[in-house]
Amino acid sequence: MFTKRTDKSVRAEDDRKAAAPQSVAKPKGAGGKGVASILGPDLSVEGVIHGDDDLILDGRVKGEVSVRRLTLGRNGVVEGRVKAENVEIHGRIFGDIDAHTVKLFSTARVSGDITHADLSIEIGAHFEGRAVLREAETEHANVIEFDAARLKDEAE
Repeated sequence: MFTKRTDKSVRAEDDRKAAAPQSVAKPKGAGGKGVASILGPDLSVEGVIHGDDDLILDGRVKGEVSVRRLTLGRNGVVEGRVKAENVEIHGRIFGDIDAHTVKLFSTARVSGDITHADLSIEIGAHFEGRAVLREAETEHANVIEFDAARLKDEAE
């Protein structure tokens, strides 16, 4: 009825548990059902992915990705625009990124412009494009509005 487990059987079971896909719980206060969607390495999507939830992407997307949080795995590839609150990149993106926080890890490859408030790039990551600070865009827009208002007052 009871059997003694050997060290090998315990290690094998631990390896199986580590290899099994796990759902990723979202922090409190996040929208949706509390579980991230996962697109595995054998999946390929053409079109638009849009949602208010988190996405873990290890497959390939040809098109736009618009989610709350994107985690792009080492095998993940996006050919198109990415829009999210937070983006963590371990894979490759060929297109522009618009996010509050962007993290490029050492295995990341990005070819496109990044519009951000916070940007971090690890040693070893490759980034070809422009980094545009979101706050700078807002200040620039306010200057233009101020000048237009002043010109209107001067014209009257």
